[in-house]
Amino acid sequence: MTEISQASKIYIGGAQATKVYVGATQVWPQFRPTHLSGCRVWLDASKLGLANGAAVSSWPNLGAGSQPTVLGSPAPTFRTGTLNSLPVVRITQGAGRYRFTGTGVNKDWTLIYVGRKWKVMAGRVVAAHISQANLLVGFHHTEWDQCYVEGWLSPVPETPTGSTSWKLYSADSTVSDPARFYSNGTLLYSGAATPSLGWGGTLCLSGFDDATQESDCEIAELVMYNRRLSAPERQQVEGYLRTKWNAPTTMFKPTDLGANCVAWFDGGDRRSITLAGSGVSAWTNKGVGAMTLAQATDAYRPTYPSNAVIFAMGQGLTPANAPATYDLIVAATPNGTADWRTLMRSANGHEMIIESGSTRFGVYSAGFQPAGALTWGTVEGIGFTRVAASAVTMMSRDGGAMTSTTVALAAASAATTMFGAYMPGSTPSQAFGSIKEVIIVPYNSESLRPQLEGYLAHRHGLTDLLPAGHPYKTTSP
Repeated sequence: MTEISQASKIYIGGAQATKVYVGATQVWPQFRPTHLSGCRVWLDASKLGLANGAAVSSWPNLGAGSQPTVLGSPAPTFRTGTLNSLPVVRITQGAGRYRFTGTGVNKDWTLIYVGRKWKVMAGRVVAAHISQANLLVGFHHTEWDQCYVEGWLSPVPETPTGSTSWKLYSADSTVSDPARFYSNGTLLYSGAATPSLGWGGTLCLSGFDDATQESDCEIAELVMYNRRLSAPERQQVEGYLRTKWNAPTTMFKPTDLGANCVAWFDGGDRRSITLAGSGVSAWTNKGVGAMTLAQATDAYRPTYPSNAVIFAMGQGLTPANAPATYDLIVAATPNGTADWRTLMRSANGHEMIIESGSTRFGVYSAGFQPAGALTWGTVEGIGFTRVAASAVTMMSRDGGAMTSTTVALAAASAATTMFGAYMPGSTPSQAFGSIKEVIIVPYNSESLRPQLEGYLAHRHGLTDLLPAGHPYKTTSP
């Protein structure tokens, strides 16, 4: 049977269709960036059809804008079978590089591309001409995950963090909205103010004027629009590139957050679990912080049957070096209502707890403080809590809205001393349940919350729980 993507014609009854959609997504003819309005630049190395090592002295723009020119020599070269068995275009520092003028893209724009540095050294891969604006997306000198649009969207680079790995980068802005920067579809940073300058019809591949800050880089495909795409449109282009090129877009993982990944306890990684005696004696933190989880008393150790640490009555782990102020998200299945279910407990109270005798979700500080009407029964799901001294804890369930617990925590800043249960110095109680994964990031990291929810939902098969309109309901980070 012919697959729809391979069909040359499709009929509905006796009428020939011109397009086929599943919901709002066009599935036939096979998606091309030009299916979306405003596509001014589209460079696709897989359309060139050259011999390996051939000079790419002309790279046709498949969008509606102007054609690029090559400055310098020798021209960039064609490399076959480089990425997912497809060809790419290699640009060498000090040699030929591509320059656009008259693209028709200025202050309203979306840029999405798959590229890399094949040698980590100073230079820019994608930028505007400096005569128009200081604007770069993706790579800067020896760093990556950087974006500058009249100011750093990402932290000012201080140390080399570069790599020769392929990346899928996206960025956008408008005349009335600050710029945004994405890596593999995940929002990393937003600008603080609306830019006053735009691309001015220019685009530079390798460097930012005629011959400054060039780089050793490769481009697989690049698309540029003269408007900010909607979230579903941007995700459609990213999904098209992700499927086509494969290698640059491995699924988001918490360590992609760098220093923002304060702690990551991953039940799916058997190597991070230390088993001794009757259960888990330690659970290794895969993040950058110093937090540890361990249990020295054999009788109190939780079990690890497969891909989850399970806390039953009388079992818990003891944290050390835990943060006192944080955002935490967990993928878990709580125990039943016979007892309280505590995930995190400090001297200030229980920062994530489910009420005894019910499924109400909240904190315990001078009494149980529910997070609105949020509940969590004996079902697998995603819980989120935002904790700081003297602040009202905010919580959410399964990617939903942040909900207040209404009462502020104590003024003292106290780090967590109990994990997965309440352990007052005697036999643990209030066992939480089966925990697959816990991630801790800095306090009030609201821009990170959706991608963490999307990551956990897609990894653990919980996407049906995410609300309609969630940015990662259908597409993983």
